Amino acid sequence: MSQTYQWLVQKGRIGMWLDGAHVHLEVDPEDSHACVLTRQDAEEVAQILYDMSYELWKASPPRDTPFSQIFKTTKPFFYEFDLPVNHLFIGIENSWMTIQAEPPGEILLSVDQTVQIIQILEHLLKGGS
Repeated sequence: MSQTYQWLVQKGRIGMWLDGAHVHLEVDPEDSHACVLTRQDAEEVAQILYDMSYELWKASPPRDTPFSQIFKTTKPFFYEFDLPVNHLFIGIENSWMTIQAEPPGEILLSVDQTVQIIQILEHLLKGGS
């Protein structure tokens, strides 16, 4: 049975859980336009997402579809994920890492999508270079 994480970040809340088919990411900016994360928040969220994606990958059948990039760069240090129901934005604003969902709320992620989010978080943690 998978754990549910409700992470209170610098500004807002990030929820994460696994249902056996998807990683669920809930972005709740709590009266702000985006969740604001400290470096430690971002590292811990990335690790939790890594653990969940690995658990999902182990339980998944072999993939028939190729890995495809689902994000685009909209400006330096800012990435947009165009997902079936939501848009997810991850970037650096005023020296803070931010995560924003449009519309705010729960996002269902596949293993591929989760891995790409982890890669972007790690890239930004290294300075985006």
